[in-house]
Amino acid sequence: MRRVALICAYNEEKNIVRVVKETKKEVERVIVVDDGSRDKTYDKLKKLKGKDITVISYQPNRGKGYATKVGLEEFLNGSGDVLITLDADGQHDPTQIESLSELVESGASDVVIGSRYSRRGVDKFPPIRVFFNVIVNIVVLLVTGQFFADVSSGYRAYSRDVIKSVGKKLNVVDFGIEPEILRLCVDNNYRIATVPVSCSYETGRKPNFVRLASGYMNFAFKYKGEIIRRLFKVGR
Repeated sequence: MRRVALICAYNEEKNIVRVVKETKKEVERVIVVDDGSRDKTYDKLKKLKGKDITVISYQPNRGKGYATKVGLEEFLNGSGDVLITLDADGQHDPTQIESLSELVESGASDVVIGSRYSRRGVDKFPPIRVFFNVIVNIVVLLVTGQFFADVSSGYRAYSRDVIKSVGKKLNVVDFGIEPEILRLCVDNNYRIATVPVSCSYETGRKPNFVRLASGYMNFAFKYKGEIIRRLFKVGR
C-alpha cells in the first residue's frame, strides 16, 4: 500500500529539512504545508520540492487546523492509501511510521494514534504538556464516551476512507483539530487503535501554550451540551 506523510510546519527552519528527509525514507510521498512561517522554513523547503515531496505555502499563519485541512485535500488529490501525520519539530521518530501504518494496512484498524504516554519516560515530559493532555483527554471522553490515552498526539495513521469521510466535515482551524478528528471518527464508527511511540522535546521551538489552550477550549465550548449531558448522566 502507498504511504503518504503529512507534515504541517510553522517556523521550523532548524528542523524541517531533517524531518522531511528522514520521513521520506519511510513513505512514498511527503506533503508539507508551511502555515505562514515567518522564518526561512519555506526557503529551505523549496530546495526539497520534487516528484515525491509536495510543498504548499501561504501567508499569513492560519493555524494547525487550517494547515491540516489543506494537507488532507492534497492527499485526496493523489493516490495514497494510508496517511501518516507527524509534527515538523522533530519530536516524532519517523522510523516508527511502520508500527502505526501496519494496523491500517492490515485492515485491523482505521485510525492509529501514536501515544507518547504508553512508554517509559513519561516523567520526563514537560508538566504543562501532561496537564494539557489530561484535560483534553477528559473533554474528549465526555464528548465521545470513549477514552483515548493521547488525544492531542499529532502522530497518527489514517486509512484513505477515513480521510474521505472525515476530511470534508472538518471546520476547525486551530489546535482543536486533533480531538475534532477523533470525534468524527467515533461518530462514524471507525475503529481506533493506539500504539506506543517515543517522543523527544529536545528539538524544535517551544509551542504556544496560549494557542493550544484556546484550541482545546474552543472544542470544549463547541460541544458543551454533550459534556453537560454526560456529566449529569454520570452523576445520577
